[in-house]
Parts: sequence; C-alpha cells; structure tokens
Amino acid sequence: MDTLILGCTHYPIIINMLKKVISNKIHFISSGGPVSQSLFMYLKENKNNSINNHSTMYFYVSDCPDKFQKLGSKFLNDEIINIEVCELQ
Repeated sequence: MDTLILGCTHYPIIINMLKKVISNKIHFISSGGPVSQSLFMYLKENKNNSINNHSTMYFYVSDCPDKFQKLGSKFLNDEIINIEVCELQ
C-alpha cells in the first residue's frame, strides 16, 4: 500500500476531499494531530493554555495575506485581523 504524508498542519482540513480524489488504497499520515497535541502540552507546561474573549490573536504568513484573511475567515467562521507578512530565510 502507498502512503501519503500530509506534512502541513492545515491538510487535515481537506483530508476528506483528498481521500475522494486520490485512491482509497493510499494510507494517509497527517501531522496536524501530533502538532496540535505537542502545542497543547507546551502551553499547558508553560501555564499559557487559556484563551479568552479578551485575547488578541496574531497571524503570520509568508505570502498572500489577503488570500489568507479570506480563506482563514471562512475556516474559522470569524473575521481574521492582525495578519503580518514575515520573510522566510
């Protein structure tokens, strides 16, 4: 059986579509779950795991902030603001 590794954390959002388009004989490995679990544990260990209505979220993108704002707002069902473009080196 072939295996497809989904290396980006946003791929779990589209995994059902990928399974429909790509043969069901392919095994998928997704990094989204392990990354979110590691982040949760890090925040818990550093006593920084509470997000409340008064928190400000910042989003960092390497390209197309307008596209990110439009698509991200749809995924999160909320308007995304505070988007900053950063350069990868």
